Amino acid sequence: MMFAKTFGCVRFIYNKMLSDRIDYYKETGQKLNNTPAQYKEDFPWLKEVDSLALANAQTESEQGIQPLLE
Repeated sequence: MMFAKTFGCVRFIYNKMLSDRIDYYKETGQKLNNTPAQYKEDFPWLKEVDSLALANAQTESEQGIQPLLE
């Protein structure tokens, strides 16, 4: 069950961070430096999973937006 919760949280944080970065870039023309820790207050269930899994999602979302910024 913990695997499913972790994968769900990773998918959520990847999509949320990528969406926020795209929106911020469209509004300001600058890169947003957000982290999974910034979302834990609004989404407390993110605290229940391994923080390294969320950190990997952060890395992947950074790589996902690079082609859009070039």
